[in-house]
Amino acid sequence: MALFAGLATGTAAAALCGGLAWLVMAATYLPMLRYYRQPLWLALTLPATAFLYLLMTVDSAVQHYRGRGAAWKGRTYARPDTAAPKESRP
Repeated sequence: MALFAGLATGTAAAALCGGLAWLVMAATYLPMLRYYRQPLWLALTLPATAFLYLLMTVDSAVQHYRGRGAAWKGRTYARPDTAAPKESRP
């Protein structure tokens, strides 16, 4: 975002910092791409990947706040403090 915002507004410092951050992020991801034999250009997609991860994290927080708990394969899991108490056996 800083790279594109800096380019759009003509702020060289923001564009430079954003570009350097993107470059460092992509460079540190290259060994993992090599290890999994993936195309190296995928390192350039990291900002989009991070944004999608952010959206999923926010959605998870909203679902938790609404009391819907975790969902997996159509099943939802209530928070432990709202679950029915277990019966104790004598």
